[in-house]
Amino acid sequence: MESDILAGIARPCCVMTVFPHPDDESFAAGGTLALFARASGVRRVSLCLTKGGKSGALLKVGLPESRETVIREQEYRTSTAILEVDQPLIWDYEDQGLPLLPEGELRRRIAATMREVKADVVITYGPDGITGHVDHQACAQAALEAARDAGVRRLYAVSAPLWIGRAVLRRKLLPPTHAVDIRSVYGVKILALKAHASQMLVSREPMIWVGAIMRIFGKEFFHRMI
Repeated sequence: MESDILAGIARPCCVMTVFPHPDDESFAAGGTLALFARASGVRRVSLCLTKGGKSGALLKVGLPESRETVIREQEYRTSTAILEVDQPLIWDYEDQGLPLLPEGELRRRIAATMREVKADVVITYGPDGITGHVDHQACAQAALEAARDAGVRRLYAVSAPLWIGRAVLRRKLLPPTHAVDIRSVYGVKILALKAHASQMLVSREPMIWVGAIMRIFGKEFFHRMI
């Protein structure tokens, strides 16, 4: 398994993440983004497709759901600032509504943004969506097609050791081709995750699993698709 997802990519270059919800960037690739912030000649762009208004987090503390998008956008901007993302972008598609968009709309818009930022490497979800969330899967398909349209040199799908897919996620994942050692920035990743405080109201399990996986492996896993 390889460790350098930028091997053979000339600097300066641009790494772009494409995920559907605020907090996906931190859970899935926060350590990798933090590592690249310390690397020379690597510009980081993070694109979030929705403001995540349907997690139900605020209802648990008696706040109106209508405020969730405002709060989650602020959390996203705090998290990406912690990760030292150069260009955080957040769109306003409806949470859980990505599969319902007109055919090709998301693909075209993402491709245009990839061209605009001159993305060399893209990190997103794979067809499994890791959790099977409909937005994760729609994002994965649109981002892969967009990357091909835009001539992106590499695209990596978030992955994990296959036993985690079977035992924890209960789904078949793409086998990892790359494992990025993020032990040196583990604290930064955790701080970025904690910036998404509203989601800890929904469930603390993701944080527990991330912490356990990081302690066991100290890595983020990806499958190269382009």
